[in-house]
This record gives sequence, C-alpha cells and structure tokens, in this order.
Amino acid sequence: MVTWTLSLGQAETLLPGASVRLMVVLVALLDGNGIPGAIFGTSAVAGYMTGAAVPFPAAADPKPAWDALLALERAGLVSVNRDVTPPTVRMTSAIQAAVRTAAPAQAQAAAGRAAASALLEAWPADEPQAWTAASLRANAASLQGSAADVLWVEGCHPLLMQAGRSLDQARLVGPAVEYWRDLAARCDTKLAPGHPDILVVASQLADAYLAAGYAEDAVQWYQRVLAERGRETAPGHPVIVAIRVSLARALIMAGAPGDAVTVMLRAVSECEQFRGPGHPETLSARDELAAAYRAAGDVAAASGLLARSLKERETLYGPRDAQTIATRDRLAAASLTEGRIKDAIKQYKRALSDWEQVLGRDHPDTIATRANLSAAYQAAGRIPDAMHLAEQCCADSERVFGPDHADTLARMANLAQLYYAAGRVGDAVAVLRQTAIRCEQTLPPGDPLTMAVHRSLQNIMGRA
Repeated sequence: MVTWTLSLGQAETLLPGASVRLMVVLVALLDGNGIPGAIFGTSAVAGYMTGAAVPFPAAADPKPAWDALLALERAGLVSVNRDVTPPTVRMTSAIQAAVRTAAPAQAQAAAGRAAASALLEAWPADEPQAWTAASLRANAASLQGSAADVLWVEGCHPLLMQAGRSLDQARLVGPAVEYWRDLAARCDTKLAPGHPDILVVASQLADAYLAAGYAEDAVQWYQRVLAERGRETAPGHPVIVAIRVSLARALIMAGAPGDAVTVMLRAVSECEQFRGPGHPETLSARDELAAAYRAAGDVAAASGLLARSLKERETLYGPRDAQTIATRDRLAAASLTEGRIKDAIKQYKRALSDWEQVLGRDHPDTIATRANLSAAYQAAGRIPDAMHLAEQCCADSERVFGPDHADTLARMANLAQLYYAAGRVGDAVAVLRQTAIRCEQTLPPGDPLTMAVHRSLQNIMGRA
C-alpha cells in the first residue's frame, strides 16, 4: 500500500521530526475503531514521544502527542471524533496493517510498551461507564493481538489483568470466564512453571467460574490454587483463608455442602489459632461456616454460630458496624429457615433500620434486606405488609440497578406472586408478562429465572 507512505511524508512535512512516525506506529497497534483520547495525555505517551521519562502521576504535556495526531489527521491517516470529550481517534484496519508490516520490530516494541502503560494509566480506579470500559478493553485486546510479546516480557502484564477484572466488575460473567480461561492457557505456555502470575490468573479464573455458576470448574481451580499456595504460605494466612472460603462457596453451589463444612471448619480453626477468636477474619470465617452448615441442613448449628458472632461483633465493633449488620441479616435468614418467623422479622427489621442509617436507602445491601423482610412477612402470612415492602424493593431496584437487572427482574416476579396471593390476579399477570419480556430480552437463553416466570404465568393463567 504505497498511498499511506505518501500521506506519512505529507504529515512529516507538516510536523518535522520523529513524532509523526512514533505516533503512527502507536495508533496502528490499538483499536482502530476508537482509541480513547485520554491515553494521549498520559505520562506514558509523553515519555514515548519525547524519549524522556515522565514520572506518573506527574502531569504530562499532551501537546506533542496531539500535534502529531493532528498532522496525521490532515494527511488522511487518522480521523478524530470531536463529538465526545476527550476526542477519540480512529485508523482504518488497512492502514494499521500496512504500518505494522512496515515498522521495524524495535519500533513496534517501544510503541507497544508505551500503549500498554498508557491504557493502564488512563483506566479509572473505579470501573468507568460501560461504553468507556468496553473501549478500554477493546484497545487492550487489540494490543494483545498486535504486540503480544511486549505483554509477556516479565510475566503477565498488569494491563491483561486489568482487562479481565473490568469484565468481572461489569458482571459480564460469560465473557469473563472465556477471558480468564484464555489467559490461564497463555500463562501455562508463556511463563516458567512456578511463576507467581500463573496462580494469580488461576485464582481469577476460579472466581469467574464461581460468578458464572460453573461450580464444579470453580471447585477444581480453587483446589489447584489452594494446593499451590499451601506449599509456600503458612496455615491461617489471610490468602489461604480467603481461598478456603471461596472453595467452600463453590462446594455449596456444586451440591457438596458437607465438604464445604469440612473446609470451613479447618479455616475457622486456623483463624482462631493464628489470628485470635475475636479477629474480624475469624468472625467472618465463622459466618461462612454457618452458611455451610445451613446449606448442609444443620440450621441449628448455623443459628448458634451466627448468634455467637453477632454478640461478639456488637461487643467488639458496635451494633452498627457493617459486618455486625450483615451477621444480623444472616441470623435472621437462619431463623426464618428454622421456622422462627417472629425472631426473623425482629432481626430483619433491626438490620434494615441499621442499613438505612449506615448505608442509606438506596444501597444494594439495604434493598436486599428490605426484600428479605418482605419474604419473612410473607412467611408469617402478613401479605399486605409483604406486598408493600416488595413494591418498594421493585421501585428501588429499578431506580438503582435499572429495569433489566437480574435482581430487579427477580423482585418483580416475587411481587407478582404476592399480588396473586392477595387476590389481585390481573396485576399479577400484568407484572409477570412484563417481567417475562424483559427476561427474554436481557437474560441468556434458558435462564432459570426466565423459565420460572413463564411457569408462574402459565400456572396463574391455567387457574384463571
């Protein structure tokens, strides 16, 4: 492709020096469909353009980078979308391919290192808006395809980790599993056995499997991570305890709660021995053991542990400590399972009041406890009270999470059941139909919630 070289010459006429060639190689390695303008104001790009290190987080002068980009734009090699702030930069795939073919390997390596550092530097500490995060992940993926070698020089580059965690935080569970599975395979082939990054990625893959509901796969990977970590880390270390907790959760999901109890008994014993009986990690481990007992059907043991933890947390950290409130919520759930409905309602009401004062009405934990209290009222036969709270939960969930979030849809389905129990059959059918449409539009095919909503709708229509 000869035309692009003529255009490059024109750009260099507009801006003499090396900056135009440096920039065209950098852009050729990223996502030509849209490169966030923020990366061109990073210290990584500034250092790359000037050849001098610019310490991060010191403010970088973006002018040299944008001067080069504007010269490339006037020569027709890139386009700049100024309708967004900061602007985004585009380059056609044909020009990108031609530049990568012509540019020396050393130049591409330098550009790749700068691009990876710039993407990390520009990535917000808190997960950004969905479209921004998707753009950053797309550019990381492009870099992985065009300059993969520079991302594995000293291990798995932090950018690759960040892209995967972004998928986790966005709750894109299916893509997250695929991403971490691919990264784990790459670690096995590109890194020497025993490299620490192999275990980091393996742990992330286990977490992704658990979040996606692939319980048996999660169990296998947590067991692998635990075995490897156990060779170099002492029992009772927070890392070991955290892995045991995750393994126990996966075992419960996999239908092996008895094994989860065994795992958590050891975790609690290690915490008590090495951290002390009143340490926050020990108390948290006891709460997880209680969850395992409850899953195994030993609700009395679960309630006893939770009551003990609640008392100790109130004494050590106060009644409105976040973990104290969470333990109270778990104790209420155990009481409800045992059939002690009055105790459950009492604990849920206290937990709800505390959450509202500590976290506010719209916090996800507050909304979840309000939904739990509604369920307790329903179990007590107090349908009007349950329905009133369920309506609040649906409104809050739709406002906070959006109308198509899985939690919102599940709460809509529960509200429909309450409407039916109250004799409001028409309202129940209307809510279920609306929920079914949203489930089909947003949830994966065959999702259990979608199927449950359709069954409920069929049952109600069959009785009408």
